[in-house]
Amino acid sequence: MHEYTINKCAEMLERDRASVARALRNVPPDAGTPKRPLYRLATVTKALTAHHAKPDGRRGNGDDARLTAARAELAREQTAAVALKNAVARGEYVPLAAIQKSAEAIFATFRERVLTIPGKTAALCEGRSRAEIEEIVRGEVYECLDELSGVKTVGESRGDDIGEVGNEAVEVD
Repeated sequence: MHEYTINKCAEMLERDRASVARALRNVPPDAGTPKRPLYRLATVTKALTAHHAKPDGRRGNGDDARLTAARAELAREQTAAVALKNAVARGEYVPLAAIQKSAEAIFATFRERVLTIPGKTAALCEGRSRAEIEEIVRGEVYECLDELSGVKTVGESRGDDIGEVGNEAVEVD
């Protein structure tokens, strides 16, 4: 059997000298002197394996595993961020404030218009038959719905309900 210096073992095993020296810290040399200890490759290999083993028998450096997991998580986050940015640029997402303003405009118009129906139809329905009253009320409801469908909303374009919203939302009356 051949014995080698720590430097030669590190070179032969393609490891850095510091990690080989750390692994051999509590391992007695196979030969040599205290100033120049010599080790067999088998001894160095066992020491390196034991040095990198976890108490539960797993292998590998925990820091490397955590770093790899962190890099993978960062890559996932960056991918998601770019996907969201692209979706926003394509107009697939609308700012929540624009939706809220649009909903408020629609409901305010609806409330105002529906509350006028009883007063408007009451005088017209006096002394009429059920069929005539039904026709009058239905006509008012249709008129209300037509008016509601024409309500302009924030960021509306080309007749869409919400439409595409650019960088700024502007309410159109």
